[in-house]
Amino acid sequence: MHIEDFMSRKVIAGDVNNSLKEITSLMKEYDIGFIPIHEDHKIIGVLTDRDIALNIVGNQDTNHIRSYLKENIIKVGKEESIEEALNIMASNKVKRLIVTDDKKVVGILSLSDLLDYEDEKVLFTIKTIFKKEPHLKEEDVEIDAFYL
Repeated sequence: MHIEDFMSRKVIAGDVNNSLKEITSLMKEYDIGFIPIHEDHKIIGVLTDRDIALNIVGNQDTNHIRSYLKENIIKVGKEESIEEALNIMASNKVKRLIVTDDKKVVGILSLSDLLDYEDEKVLFTIKTIFKKEPHLKEEDVEIDAFYL
């Protein structure tokens, strides 16, 4: 099995000059939580619905998306194996990869695209991505301070 057997070939991308409202409208219209952003037909970063949700409160600039953009583009070649894609997802703790053929974007591979791929590596990748790192020590939390 190859990546191109599982990837989505329809790539919905935003332009760097789109407003945040335009980007979120695209996400809503196409029911996606991940969108590559291009400038002059070159992908310069990606946005996720989570990135937007976590950053919108502290960021007053809702007209320009550059301040929300993740410029670290994680990609995989379409000729790579599913196992290699899962390794990349796990090591980078991401659920989606941009799929390329040479330097051309040809699709998006999402972890959810691989749910029917019957291999224990999928479960391992899911566990790796979603594993919570403890940020609070138990003694820092006062459970008895909350009431219903």
